[in-house]
Amino acid sequence: PFPAGSLNLHFECKPCQNGTYSSRNSWCRNWTNCESSGFLTLREGNSSHDAVC
Repeated sequence: PFPAGSLNLHFECKPCQNGTYSSRNSWCRNWTNCESSGFLTLREGNSSHDAVC
């Protein structure tokens, strides 16, 4: 379907894996690890929001 020498860069969004989140159209990032910084986790992270310390 593409002429020889052409480059097809097709990006497809997929759900973030457990332990990561993405707000809007960005890469998945790891949840903040509150305990490793000496804080309590007030709210666990999910696929669209980071954890809240």
